[in-house]
Amino acid sequence: MSTENTRVFECFRAGRHISMAGREMEFTVGDLEKICANYRHAKSKAPLVLGHPTDNLPAFGEVNDLDRKSVV
Repeated sequence: MSTENTRVFECFRAGRHISMAGREMEFTVGDLEKICANYRHAKSKAPLVLGHPTDNLPAFGEVNDLDRKSVV
């Protein structure tokens, strides 16, 4: 559902990523498609917070949907 308060932004890209622990991981376009599909079936939505607070507060909104966009 789209409202005037809906915002779209990039949160992740396919490719090589290194975790905070130094572990290298590769995410493919197929991986991102699976992540998006799984999120659509999630029972709860992720809160929009600054950083990674353990209590997820204050939440400034929630992630309604994930979609993969092709980058040229």
